Amino acid sequence: MGVKATLFELNFISLVDIETHCTTAFKSEIYIGESISQQFIATMSMMDLDAPRIRAPEFPPSQWLNTYSELSLSTLLPNVVLLDFWDYTCINCLRTLPYLRVWHERYQDVGLDIVGVHTQKFSFAHRPEFVKAAIGRLGLRWPVIVDNDQQIWTSYANQHWPTLYFIDPQGY
Repeated sequence: MGVKATLFELNFISLVDIETHCTTAFKSEIYIGESISQQFIATMSMMDLDAPRIRAPEFPPSQWLNTYSELSLSTLLPNVVLLDFWDYTCINCLRTLPYLRVWHERYQDVGLDIVGVHTQKFSFAHRPEFVKAAIGRLGLRWPVIVDNDQQIWTSYANQHWPTLYFIDPQGY
């Protein structure tokens, strides 16, 4: 698991470890009655992060799916935001979805917002109607921004699918 300030880049293998740790930590006496944002800050404060903090970039204008309006990072904060860089043609991306579904169901009401960033691997996967159909077929319940020009991908210096970034309530 690589760390870029407080933005976490996770690979598929570490998802199970994170889920196990979070479930255990969130049930401890320290966290009873606290929001997920407070829990996230408490967990982050226990970690040794010696790299400088990097503010998460704002979303550029793009097409949004699975939401009634365009979203911005500033409107999602002060919640914890989980960005999921994915592509509906990527098998490893599809393998992370069961974890994301559970996290969405468990933690959405206590301050976790998941945002899918669909960045296509192949040219045919850039069509928004195909992405929209995949969202319905896969049963995703969170908003997805279409990143066809890889603007968001590049602003996060992303290199592979899937990649997940946690953004803390202060936007780091």
